[in-house]
Amino acid sequence: MAPRKKAPPAHRRAMPAQKRSTETVERILSASLAILDSQGLQSFNTNAVAAEAGVNVGTVYHYFPDKNSILRELFERHETERARWVAGRLEELVTTNDVRAWVEDVLKGVVRLRRATPGTGVLRSAIRVVPELQEVEETLDARSVAALADVIRRRCTGLTKQRSVAVARIIVETTTVGLDRAGEHESSRVAAVRELVELISAYIGSLPTR
Repeated sequence: MAPRKKAPPAHRRAMPAQKRSTETVERILSASLAILDSQGLQSFNTNAVAAEAGVNVGTVYHYFPDKNSILRELFERHETERARWVAGRLEELVTTNDVRAWVEDVLKGVVRLRRATPGTGVLRSAIRVVPELQEVEETLDARSVAALADVIRRRCTGLTKQRSVAVARIIVETTTVGLDRAGEHESSRVAAVRELVELISAYIGSLPTR
């Protein structure tokens, strides 16, 4: 019996089945990032993507029904990578004696990951106008809040489960908004990270440990 084909996610029309088609999809996505990075969201459309990727627009539509589905693919891929990286650092918060250093290291790591992907700033700003990206953001934020709340409650054993979730949500949302508002300017990013480090480390330090 032949293996059953993997169903595409809701935002995709088809999944690549062979190496050549996988490479085509990756070329489409790379071209999309290049357009977002150099021309912004206002110039982003399927015709521009096809031209940049060196494929016909029908090939783009074979995999993606519209430009927003491409944005969702890019956003989900890169935001998931960043969320996974942060999740891998959370356990350190339970026992560290230097909360400030931990917060600073994690925030700088998030900024490095954002800067490593061309077009990230445009993708982040697109959340305000593309509902599909808002859905992804809400889902990933809920996972991040749950994971951080568990770690905070184990560090700060005096917290109730309800309050640990509230604390985690404040930290996640404050960090996201702070970095988004900082934009792409290096000086603004440095300033945002500096203030977020002071704010979050002081907040965590004020929580009861018993």
